[in-house]
Amino acid sequence: SNMFVEEDQAQQLRFGTKLRREYVSAIIDAFYFAGHILTFHADGTVFKFDNVNAPVAIWNDAIAGALPGAPLGWASGVTHIDHAEDGGNLIVHNDRDKPIIINDLLVVDYLKDLATNTNINTPIGRHCATVDKYHVVAFRDTPEIIISATGASGTYVGDPAPNDSLIYNLGSYAPTRNRKIIATKAFKGLLFVFFVTSIVIVRLGKIDATSGDHIPEVVDILDSIGAISHRSIFITEKDLVVYTRKGVYRIRRNSLGTAFEPVQLSGDIDQLLSKNLPKVGSATGYSFAVQDKIGKKSFFFIR
Repeated sequence: SNMFVEEDQAQQLRFGTKLRREYVSAIIDAFYFAGHILTFHADGTVFKFDNVNAPVAIWNDAIAGALPGAPLGWASGVTHIDHAEDGGNLIVHNDRDKPIIINDLLVVDYLKDLATNTNINTPIGRHCATVDKYHVVAFRDTPEIIISATGASGTYVGDPAPNDSLIYNLGSYAPTRNRKIIATKAFKGLLFVFFVTSIVIVRLGKIDATSGDHIPEVVDILDSIGAISHRSIFITEKDLVVYTRKGVYRIRRNSLGTAFEPVQLSGDIDQLLSKNLPKVGSATGYSFAVQDKIGKKSFFFIR
């Protein structure tokens, strides 16, 4: 039912606007960008729509085929989407095809190295984040991340100079039992890398004066909490809020500004939340949090 629980435990109706749109393929993800709702589908297509017009495809085989070199579009069978805004664009990864970049006019192209006009070295990522001048890509089964060249979201290891892209291994900071990265997020100018039971916080942008190499630095580790999925995290004006298997936490800098501290928000519902969570694998794929900024609430959905 379309209900939520108030602080006094009373159930209230959750009002909203229903916009019905018909699609051929299942929706894997939706995101509001450039004045439109974008929907990402299992057959590899992407559509846009607003509150007036019918959905319009902005990415499919025909649109991809009209690009230079006539590449194929995304293959059917998409089950995962992650995205990050980057300089007015939206970069989208699906864990199986080369990523795409959508500009503010909703024109789509493959993310690529602009100097060579190719995406041969562009990584196929599962998770992504943009932190300052860097686009960061993470993968399904490894604690490694790939960081783009400074100011060049499509330039990666193997592309020609100037190129300070690098592969950065967080294995020594990852939990021993499960070293898979669950999500990557940008917050307060830092990169937050989420595992199931920990969060590693990385500062980007330090350049060695002699070699010109980019030197990331781990500045903090929260080893008591992690994340359920890449969609169980949202950012407010002051906080990063994350749904974990232990409950819901707010993360912000401490009073001295020297470290980040998690504060539990969900003591009243922790048992109910834990009881209804599916196994880690399915929770990762089918759970997501939505922030209601006007009502100052958040909703967590589990299939």
